[in-house]
Amino acid sequence: MTNAYKPKNTVRGHIFTPPENFALRLFLMAAGIIMSSLATAALLKLNLGTDPYSSFIRGLSNKIGVSYGTTQLSAQLFMFIFMLARGRGLIGVGMLANMIFSGYIVDLGTFILDRTVTNAEVWDSLIVKAVVLIPALAVFIVGAALYMAVDLGVSPYDGMPYIITDLLKSQKISFRRVRTMWDFLFMTMGFALGGSFGIVTVIEMLFLGRTISYFGKKVEPLLHASKQA
Repeated sequence: MTNAYKPKNTVRGHIFTPPENFALRLFLMAAGIIMSSLATAALLKLNLGTDPYSSFIRGLSNKIGVSYGTTQLSAQLFMFIFMLARGRGLIGVGMLANMIFSGYIVDLGTFILDRTVTNAEVWDSLIVKAVVLIPALAVFIVGAALYMAVDLGVSPYDGMPYIITDLLKSQKISFRRVRTMWDFLFMTMGFALGGSFGIVTVIEMLFLGRTISYFGKKVEPLLHASKQA
């Protein structure tokens, strides 16, 4: 048993039979995906790093000359194969929504920022970096943790640490440790590919797992509260 929050959803429960407070879950899931994706677009513009996975996707995207959204979807589909084999209980509408839409929302956010801030040199300003960094980072971490906490399935990337934790349960390795090691792997690959790497990457690698656990414990009572007559 790990000391981190772990989704309890199943494919059957979330695709064929809507779970308790389904509308609220959908709303919070959508909000979390939009928040984290738009924040990623802003963090990429600051060039101070982003989460390890986005760093990897940005580097791979630049190497193969394909949009961020398409690269992200392709990578998620590859990892989805492992979820089908070992993590079907993590599959749900949240997984599908994140896998299909999150990368393209990043592309949309980037497009909006490019149209709004026409002078790219603005993002090099230390003042702009200082003003945008903390809010964007906070929005990303909260958004990513929120969509996972509502128990509607997680993206293949986020699901893999749960699968690995389950495979290593005899070793009593916590989810937090597995998640940190998983993110470190992608941070390293992102750096090798020339992705966005910096202090933000390290911060998210160290604290995202803890935030997921915290939000899971806070949101779960709300989602399972009895409906008022």
